[in-house]
Amino acid sequence: MKIVHKLLVVFIIFTILSQQVKCSQKKKNEDQLKKQTAQQILDELEQLQFAKQKDLEKLQKDEQQIENDNNNDNNNKKVEEEEYLPFQIELTPELLKLLQQKRILVDSDDENTEATTTPTSTTTNINLKNHQFEIIHGTTIPPPKPIVQHVNSILDEKSYLFGNKYIGHGGGDLLLPGRDKFIQGQLARGYHLVETQKQSYSPKHKQAVDYSGSVGKDMFEYVVTADMDVSRAVELLKESADLGNHRAMYVLGLIEESGESGTINFHKAAEYYHKAAEYGNSDAQNALGFFYATGKGVKQVDEAKAILYYTFAAKSGHMIAKLSLAYRYFHGYGTEKNCFKSASLYEEVSRFVVEDHEQRSFGYQIKATKFTEDFQQHDTNGGQDESDVVDYFKYSASIGDANALVTMANLYLQGGLGINQDFRAAFEYYREAADQNYPAGVAGLGFMYHKGYGIPQDYKTAVVLYKKAHSLGHLAAQSSLGEMYLYGHGVEQNQPLAHQLFEAAAAKGDVEAQINLGKMYSQGIHVKPDVNKAFHYFTQAAQHGNLVSVYHIAKLNLQHHSHSSQSCHSSVLMYKKVSEKGPWGMILSNAQQLYDEGDEWRALIYFEKAAEMGIDLAQNNAGWMYDKRVGVYDDFSEDFLNEQAFRYYLHSSEQLNPIAHLKLGDYFYYGKGVEMNIEMAADSYQSAASLSDAHALFNLGYMHQFGKGRPQDLFLAKRYYDMSLQQQPNAYIPIYMSLVGLFIHFAYYYIYSFFNPNITFTSSSGGNVIDIIPRPRTTTSDDSQFHVNSNNQQQQQQQYDDDEYIDELDAQAIESLLILIFAVVIGYLLIRRQRIIHVRPVPQQQQQPQQQQQPQQ
Repeated sequence: MKIVHKLLVVFIIFTILSQQVKCSQKKKNEDQLKKQTAQQILDELEQLQFAKQKDLEKLQKDEQQIENDNNNDNNNKKVEEEEYLPFQIELTPELLKLLQQKRILVDSDDENTEATTTPTSTTTNINLKNHQFEIIHGTTIPPPKPIVQHVNSILDEKSYLFGNKYIGHGGGDLLLPGRDKFIQGQLARGYHLVETQKQSYSPKHKQAVDYSGSVGKDMFEYVVTADMDVSRAVELLKESADLGNHRAMYVLGLIEESGESGTINFHKAAEYYHKAAEYGNSDAQNALGFFYATGKGVKQVDEAKAILYYTFAAKSGHMIAKLSLAYRYFHGYGTEKNCFKSASLYEEVSRFVVEDHEQRSFGYQIKATKFTEDFQQHDTNGGQDESDVVDYFKYSASIGDANALVTMANLYLQGGLGINQDFRAAFEYYREAADQNYPAGVAGLGFMYHKGYGIPQDYKTAVVLYKKAHSLGHLAAQSSLGEMYLYGHGVEQNQPLAHQLFEAAAAKGDVEAQINLGKMYSQGIHVKPDVNKAFHYFTQAAQHGNLVSVYHIAKLNLQHHSHSSQSCHSSVLMYKKVSEKGPWGMILSNAQQLYDEGDEWRALIYFEKAAEMGIDLAQNNAGWMYDKRVGVYDDFSEDFLNEQAFRYYLHSSEQLNPIAHLKLGDYFYYGKGVEMNIEMAADSYQSAASLSDAHALFNLGYMHQFGKGRPQDLFLAKRYYDMSLQQQPNAYIPIYMSLVGLFIHFAYYYIYSFFNPNITFTSSSGGNVIDIIPRPRTTTSDDSQFHVNSNNQQQQQQQYDDDEYIDELDAQAIESLLILIFAVVIGYLLIRRQRIIHVRPVPQQQQQPQQQQQPQQ
């Protein structure tokens, strides 16, 4: 054994000496290369500075000229602001030129509408933890490619764009030219005219929710018929558009964008959207905002124009545009960060969602999966499981099981598990359960009469059924009965009795009763206004995830701390949570279904539209699809795809998504979609590790082991490796291999410290961690400790970096070699063990009988 140890030491010393010779030669070559590179950089900086100065002078002259022209034309003109949108848009020279070239109108009651945005170029500057870096945008959209139409799929059942059965576009349709052609064209697509919308909510058609901010509009419902003809629809819509019908222009753009005609063509879609936007169509303006934000259908990404069109649509009351704009103001994407503007916009959107929720009395069934590295593509097993569950409840309901009857009624009422919404079917299931005096069935039947679902609305019958369900002990019926007394629906108004019913139900944990009590105390209905009690009841309801209560908490928080940036931030996060649960959230379900069906191109478009609204899951999935090259055109450049993936992961990381932080670290580390920055990579891994991501913990261990982006600390590296193993025990093989390498790395430094006096072991300030650092050089003069020439400092720093670089090369080389030797030894021992097992002799006592039987054979 002593000979083996001596041979090992000799081998290590020989390897170290050979590495030092190689590194010294490499150092000389690198020094010469550094000098040449530094001179080139200096020359380029001088040229760039000169060009930048010339561009700045030219820009100042252009701005001065435009300012003089504006002052001469509109000297005393003032802009009036609407109350619901307290912000303006500054007309920069670029946007002013755009407005002069295009007759862009805003679908609003204001005669004068002014927009404000921050002028941006084709590059976006981003600040992440005080590090500046730059994303370079710009690529040409490739030509459209044909796609296969899916028969009887989600694309034939719902709107291509947002999954609503109803489509409406902009202001008053009755006065539009070519309206008859437009209606005929929609009919050829399968969209039948339902009614002309006269208010923001239609009591007759409860799914006909419009969020474009306009009234007097035609509403359409999709119905599959045998005479549907997309080609004929396009012809009719073109005729209507030629007559000046901007609704037809928008639908034509929608057909081109979605590929309804068989081909996705973003360029044609953008042309139609531009034409419709000139007439003030808010849907087209919102669509253009999306195009300029993502670079689809236009020459390149243009954040300034995206903000411009989103603002025009938002001024018209378009809810999705407000949602996208609020998200950008909150994070400062394409504009200056402004929490209070964001809060104002989010409040409007969340108020719309709450009003819609209270009218419907239930939310939307949004179902989508967050894509990760382990995500299985096109996994459709879940659909079969859902079908089995539904079949079980259907069978149980068919034999009269009351609980199954109510479950099926709820599924048909709200939709879900593969069942389409059917109010009449829900009504029949509730009626069968109510005939058995099942409390939930009686209360559900009362709810159907109360809301008019599947049956004409009848408040009196609803009150009778609520009273019966309450007498049977149904808690929710008690709260519903309180609502009837509160508003005088079907009974004489009695607020004291309503308050009494709410208190009794709230004490038992009923969420709706807690919300109603919060409203009464916040608004002073029958009781003295009490913000503390209102907040108490809203908080109790919010603990169950109720969106209405979250909205009211955010509103109270902002009202009573209107000048606090911290309160603004927390309120925005609550408003955002509510806003994303609106009808537009169904786009996530549609995107997921398209992806599962293999229609990856459209799935990516849907995820990107949702990502523009600030929805974290959509941003993550869009980034994943760009990163994995799923659903993207082959003609896109690699740089553009990496930039898009980085952009979506960056936005998702702002919402505490550990997967996004991990991917950002990878992109910074390898320089994909952004300039390589090891320190930023380490920061991103640190953020992901703080969210308990095992992969990020492993990466941090590696970076601390080799001093990449973090101070070299072998003990801290081991701690991160151990934490990674705790989070992901199944990954023990690579982690154990890394720990073995870490031990060899430590042993190498320990041995190397005997030959290199610059290496020493010192305890850190914490006392529990030991750092391995080069020993600093000392100077002979006392004055030089405080006054050192800058040239000497640079030389010392250069020498320090070189030593550190050589140490790292030595460590990696020795570690790799020893790990290889270790693996070979382990492999040899395993093979040797297998051979010993296979050639093991048979015991003598088992061989003797065989030898005795041989003569008999």
